[in-house]
Amino acid sequence: MAAHRTPTSPLLFSLFLAVAAPGCDAASKPQAQPRAEEVKTPTPPPVVPPPQEIPAPAAEEKAPTPPAAPEPALGRISAAFLAGAVELSGLDHLEIEVRADGTIEELEAYHQDASKIPAPVLAALEATYPGAKILAYETELEGTDPAPVYEIEVKTKDKKKCELEAKADGAVIYTECAQAAKSVPAEIQAVLDKRLPGGKITEVEVTERVTGDRTTEVKVSHKGETHVLEFEGADGTMRRHSREVAAVVAIEIP
Repeated sequence: MAAHRTPTSPLLFSLFLAVAAPGCDAASKPQAQPRAEEVKTPTPPPVVPPPQEIPAPAAEEKAPTPPAAPEPALGRISAAFLAGAVELSGLDHLEIEVRADGTIEELEAYHQDASKIPAPVLAALEATYPGAKILAYETELEGTDPAPVYEIEVKTKDKKKCELEAKADGAVIYTECAQAAKSVPAEIQAVLDKRLPGGKITEVEVTERVTGDRTTEVKVSHKGETHVLEFEGADGTMRRHSREVAAVVAIEIP
């Protein structure tokens, strides 16, 4: 006969435990299970990132060597003027007027090429000095005006040495005639004596512009040098004093 058992109570479970109902004998009650130990999740070892290869510092880039600066150039003379001068027939010489600061004020080409003188200029010459004998021509650049002007040197019927300057359209700019040295006003002579004592006057030219302005240019030989002095009016107000220096100009032919 089976041993009497008390009614079995409900089993209670809790985490990690199995509990038998009370009142059961040893033979009938289930073997007690050993207490399960709390299973701990092992802490993973810290993740050590693989050593990173540290790149070597980049070589410092050197700044490119700047190109050598070109040698400073002198001022430029009009290429068109030079090209025209080379083509002139009977080119005698060039004259360059330079200010004290190096600025080129005028370029003048002295020549015998009548074909390079515009017809209106020749007409203006005949109207001003009818029947005059032409001695020479000049083609000039003045100031910043790129248009050339033309000057014609003549001997008039009354034997005066004169010049006429005009634009290409025949518009007269001025006339200029030589004067005797003794005609120099006393005020101008006083300036000459002070600046160039003992100097000898070799040329005097009086210029009359269509604007009404009148200037006197006096060329003086002094101690082997040639000086040119310009005066406004006749009161001895000096406008400019320059020295003429002979020079050789070599013009490249393209």
